[in-house]
Amino acid sequence: MVNKVIIRTFTIDDLQPVVSLLHRTIDTCYKQVYSQECIDRYKEYHCVDNIIKDSLEGYTIVLVNNNVIVGVGASVDNDIRRVYVDPNCQRSGFGCLIMENLENNIKQSGFNEADLASSTPSIDFYLRLGYEVLEETYIELENDRLHYYKMRKQL
Repeated sequence: MVNKVIIRTFTIDDLQPVVSLLHRTIDTCYKQVYSQECIDRYKEYHCVDNIIKDSLEGYTIVLVNNNVIVGVGASVDNDIRRVYVDPNCQRSGFGCLIMENLENNIKQSGFNEADLASSTPSIDFYLRLGYEVLEETYIELENDRLHYYKMRKQL
């Protein structure tokens, strides 16, 4: 079977498949690193309202493989957000395709650098793409700290 991979602009019809993809990926990829409280916070951040808000204020794309959404990414101004690839499709170049598309859009919008916040499981991916860690930080939760990294790349 030949894979047919496309990247296209997010539409409201993509909302539920994207939410499902985000939750499935967070549950699968973060459980070895983060507590349930941190995982719940990630899901709260990637809620329907924030997905819609980012799509209206910025640029949101989905990566479709054989008619199934397997990746998503967004940017608002030069801030990259919500880059997720289905766990079954990771390490296949899809994340790189999403990032290349987002970075090109940021450059075309007149910015010469891209910023993002990386989870612990994703930091190596972004380092390989040329991002530098600006700061390791955390969000204080009720019973835990959600650690993440502020990163930047010159475009």
